[in-house]
Amino acid sequence: MSTKGEDDDGQGGAEGDSGQSSHTEQQGNSNRAAASSQATEKVTYDQEKFDKNKDDWKTVVATGRKTPEKMIAFIETKGASLTESQKKEIRSWAQDNGNQGA
Repeated sequence: MSTKGEDDDGQGGAEGDSGQSSHTEQQGNSNRAAASSQATEKVTYDQEKFDKNKDDWKTVVATGRKTPEKMIAFIETKGASLTESQKKEIRSWAQDNGNQGA
């Protein structure tokens, strides 16, 4: 049981707070909205970085250690989407060596 001025509702404010927790909640909502809009922006994988790494990736695909689709998924876990051209190139590595796997 709480007394006046003590907080026991788990909402982060004591009785008598004059809307302060509401203001904090609004800030939290706007921060989440900003983060959400940033997450929806498409960032593509830098072509220079792709060119720098592709020989190593090609070896992984060509030797069957990863399928092209698994390599694409692996690269995209780094936070940037591959362009369609980059994906097409990765898929071609398996075709060059008869290793198309799913």
